[in-house]
Amino acid sequence: MTRIFMEGFEHPGALHPWMTHTDGVGSIVGGVARSGSYAMQLYVGGATTPRTAYINLPAGVQREEFYFRVAFRSPVVTSQNRPLLHVYSNTGQELARVNIYTTQIQVVVLGTSRIVSAPPVSLTNNTYYLLELHVKMGATEGLVELRFGGIPLGSWAGPVQGTGTTIARVWLNTLASTATTSAVDDIAINDADGPVNNSWCGDGHILALRPTGVGDASQWADQAGNQTANWAAVDEVTPDNDTTYAVAHSSDLVDTYHLANATLAEGDVIKAVQVLARARTLVEQGDELLLGTRLDSNEAWSNPAPLLLSYSSFVSGVQEKAPGNTSWNLDRLNNLHVGIKSSGDGE
Repeated sequence: MTRIFMEGFEHPGALHPWMTHTDGVGSIVGGVARSGSYAMQLYVGGATTPRTAYINLPAGVQREEFYFRVAFRSPVVTSQNRPLLHVYSNTGQELARVNIYTTQIQVVVLGTSRIVSAPPVSLTNNTYYLLELHVKMGATEGLVELRFGGIPLGSWAGPVQGTGTTIARVWLNTLASTATTSAVDDIAINDADGPVNNSWCGDGHILALRPTGVGDASQWADQAGNQTANWAAVDEVTPDNDTTYAVAHSSDLVDTYHLANATLAEGDVIKAVQVLARARTLVEQGDELLLGTRLDSNEAWSNPAPLLLSYSSFVSGVQEKAPGNTSWNLDRLNNLHVGIKSSGDGE
């Protein structure tokens, strides 16, 4: 693994399955995005309590070291301490917390202030800023480092162990004092493994490409029993659940879809691709779904994921290489097909 998590909130009604929010999917709003059309709202003025988002890392991906990135939209800037990013161990202990002030950024490690630095730019109301935090657990040789807009702001080396053994949870929250929306966007997490994406996440933008046409396989059927235009049943921006859908009535059926062409600015580099879907089973507990990509004769599929009777979100693994183990470029992305595959005996 390397890039283990990314979320740009471009699918209203469908949060990443590792992620929850105090207000559920109602937290995904337009008009305040850094990339694409949507962002996650953390606060709307008028309350005194921040809204909280959680990223819960499954046991299989938990590690002692991660690099975190979050773009945050500053609320009304005051001298008030506004916690933004919290990192917790698998015992529920807070390992590190980033606090945002008007004139300084503070990192608290195991309850003690360890890094205090002025931001490289003056914080402005309702403007996005990029914050990165590196946390490496260790009883005596732990490490916490902070970057703001790609600029190193400070580091602290020492005990970052506490009572836990792995990093298991991330909290995001903030607090404003007037009718202003604070939000986050373009979140990413890297671990320290593998040949790429094994250090700082760096700047990045997460965009959504939705189905625009049939791919090279059409074995599922839409809600009317048609197998010629299944893509049109799964292309909506906000999920409409059982109004339009694609359905498979047996195992090992594949549907693939052509996506809208991407447009990149000069110098942009495609770092990774991930497939997201919402799905449920109709009649059988134990049915499973696989998500995949196809490029020419090469394909890559996720592990089977169990379906529930109610709709849930599913994501493939983060694909840092195109099918066939080649580097991503715009041509490969625009010729990519994404797909779904049924598994199990039900529907």
